[in-house]
Amino acid sequence: MTNTIANTPADPTLERSAVTIDGQSYNLCFDLEALSTAEDKFLAQGHDVNLLYALPRLTLSSVRTIFPCAVHKFQPELSFQQAQALVTFRSLYPIAAAIQDAWNKAMRQAEPADLADQQQSAEVAASANPTIAG
Repeated sequence: MTNTIANTPADPTLERSAVTIDGQSYNLCFDLEALSTAEDKFLAQGHDVNLLYALPRLTLSSVRTIFPCAVHKFQPELSFQQAQALVTFRSLYPIAAAIQDAWNKAMRQAEPADLADQQQSAEVAASANPTIAG
């Protein structure tokens, strides 16, 4: 019998959202631990990654930032640049849809109080920084 260790790529309890790019399937993970681990790794490598800023609005720039972090848990062999290179005009909308799906799954698991706190924090951040407000 094989033991499963939580928060490993083989962990079946982690939500995943799949996207197929050029016949290859990639799994996105929106677990906070997985995302923050990927963000820390890529920041340490010198990449400009700020998931708090990139989420939840999807833009071309944010998709290119979010995707490498979201696939890192299940495809750790992909570098930041390799994951970004997968974001092309042909794959952009399927990747954006997978990001949205992963976000929706993560929000379904959040407690209602967490969501209210998140909305209030986002409003405070937007009022303090006009560039966030749009």
